[in-house]
Amino acid sequence: MAYLASSGMWAAWRGLSTIGRVLVDLLEAKWLLVTFSPALLLLRPALARTHRWRVARGTILGPYGGPYLTRGSLTKLHVTQGNNVVAKLRLGENPGWAFSLLLYRYEDLSGLLVLDRFGHALHHLPGPWSPQDVERFAKRQDLALAVHKVTREEYLAYAKGAKEATP
Repeated sequence: MAYLASSGMWAAWRGLSTIGRVLVDLLEAKWLLVTFSPALLLLRPALARTHRWRVARGTILGPYGGPYLTRGSLTKLHVTQGNNVVAKLRLGENPGWAFSLLLYRYEDLSGLLVLDRFGHALHHLPGPWSPQDVERFAKRQDLALAVHKVTREEYLAYAKGAKEATP
């Protein structure tokens, strides 16, 4: 801006300052600061690396940003999307409590189902899931694991029977 003012380009200076004022009016200055913060350029890769390390240890299952599974406490399994906990499922052998995971494949569809002890779907997480990561997570969290290629009828029954789903 100093260059424009010193070289006599007052019209360009006025145009840029008007655009700047409009942006500050539309967006609060704190959001501009957060958006262009250098700390975020360093923080995001560090958080992603920490997430991958936790996936390798079996304490989290899923991609950074979500949806992913984690154990919220001794008795709860959390389904998280971004920073929001979408579902909290109680762990145990009672009906309606998370007891096992089902990694399924139906034609070109795949996904992960959280099931209770009797095989009823509690939560459906469609999409590709790494079988090695699912196995590691299930062992670490003491969950039963099944990997199946399901039929159309089984897929429809699971999809319709699931109480909740996360895209």
